[in-house]
Amino acid sequence: MIFDFTKRKSGGGTQPPTGTKTVTVTENGMTTEDVTDYASVQINTDVVGYKVYNDGATYLYISVNEVTRKLGLQMALYGSLYIDWGDGSTSTLSGTNGQTTKRASHEYARCGFYRIRCVFTPGVSSASCSFAKGSSSGSNIFSDVNGSVNSAYRCVLLAIENGSSKTAFENVFRYVYSLGYAHITDTSLGNAAFNGDSALSKIDIPNIVTIGDAVFSNCTGLGSVVIPASCTSIGASAFSGCTSLREIHFKSSTPPTLSNSNVFTSLSTSCKIYVPTGSLAAYTTATNYPSASVYTYEEE
Repeated sequence: MIFDFTKRKSGGGTQPPTGTKTVTVTENGMTTEDVTDYASVQINTDVVGYKVYNDGATYLYISVNEVTRKLGLQMALYGSLYIDWGDGSTSTLSGTNGQTTKRASHEYARCGFYRIRCVFTPGVSSASCSFAKGSSSGSNIFSDVNGSVNSAYRCVLLAIENGSSKTAFENVFRYVYSLGYAHITDTSLGNAAFNGDSALSKIDIPNIVTIGDAVFSNCTGLGSVVIPASCTSIGASAFSGCTSLREIHFKSSTPPTLSNSNVFTSLSTSCKIYVPTGSLAAYTTATNYPSASVYTYEEE
């Protein structure tokens, strides 16, 4: 599958793209290309290839420039994590409590695109592996080798497919300016998990049960979302400020509980909410759902 990241904003999320590169994805991974012309904090790449592998590993699709070629990947572990950096180099991390953040450092020889493959082996008595928890100021999954995060490292991650690693922590992807696509297999997403990710244009959450507060708040590039039948609750402001949303597809015949009336604040008047056949009345009369019933349609 090829996803168009032409809407991705660089640096602090305010500048339009200035160039295009194409990346070829094969079964063996991602082809690395020389992007020396883009070697600055505001590296811009508009097209990236992405393949869902569904093999239990976690895949991180990244773009590095002269500033970010030397970076750290931060995880909290109970067990061990094998990391294939996508350039022939590997690392191994281990942890004993699932809470303390561990950091693997790596330096790429060339600027370009890489697919990082992470394989987690659980500890004996517990299974806990999570991306490092973010903060109100943003994510810290990628950092410099000392753990410091600035706008350059928030432009590294382009796409993610999570496997055995978890993403339920709060703020885990907050203000990742370059993240355009995510396939998340977790059953829950912590508060503000993708808050402010203006490049995010497609999200797959096939197993989600609980969507926390402000998870997708201000994801202004998000055009459509499918809420699977497994979802039972959606937190406050979860989709607030998603001004580009044009389609919301609910798959459960029973409306998920909305914590308050601001879940869909700033919903465009052109947005259409689709619900299962026979469930129209249930949704349009449910507590805290958009009052304008003209938004809602039954799936054909």
